[in-house]
Amino acid sequence: MSDDNPELTDEDFASAISARLRRRLMRGQFESGSDAVALRRFVRLSQDQLARAMGISVHTLRNWEQDRRRPEGPALT
Repeated sequence: MSDDNPELTDEDFASAISARLRRRLMRGQFESGSDAVALRRFVRLSQDQLARAMGISVHTLRNWEQDRRRPEGPALT
């Protein structure tokens, strides 16, 4: 098998999101907590890792993922 076309792994499939969802998220259009979860899985980070990378608390990220709050302002960029 050529390295030009590596075989997809279960991890690749688990983190995959549709092109439509990816474009919407890149525009900062989060519609539900599942969008936040999809983004985190796409970049393959834990809640703690993504929260640190974004400069937010894990509590805030969990609120987004559980639909208690929505990202706004600088968090969308």
